[in-house]
Amino acid sequence: MPSLAPLWASANWGERETFDRIISVSGIGPKLGLAILSTLGVEHLRNAVVTDKPDVLVRVPGIGKKMAQKIVLELKDKFIAGLSDIPAGTFTDINGDVLDTLVALGYSIVEAQAAIQALPPDAPEDVEERVRLSLRYFV
Repeated sequence: MPSLAPLWASANWGERETFDRIISVSGIGPKLGLAILSTLGVEHLRNAVVTDKPDVLVRVPGIGKKMAQKIVLELKDKFIAGLSDIPAGTFTDINGDVLDTLVALGYSIVEAQAAIQALPPDAPEDVEERVRLSLRYFV
């Protein structure tokens, strides 16, 4: 098995803390924990857990519906307790809808997440307009 040291050395504190929380869920080992973080990223994982959307976790290879529900159930309280360091507006259903739309259009979760994070702070609260603005990120 290859060493995780090079990958671990590049992780920031938030990624390491989130990784530790993920592998605290029974049935989730280091390999699956890394797969979750590399597929979703810290912010999107937290968003999915806090807004109770296990279907986002099912997109990770190796995570089924039951495991996704278990992860959401076990991590929700841990992520809600640590919300003070997360920017306001991260956990909105609007951004979740925009993400789902971009993924349905064929973009990866990571690409869609990057486009949403690139939205200006004064972006309208309309889902359709946010999708249009997000699509400009890819041009």
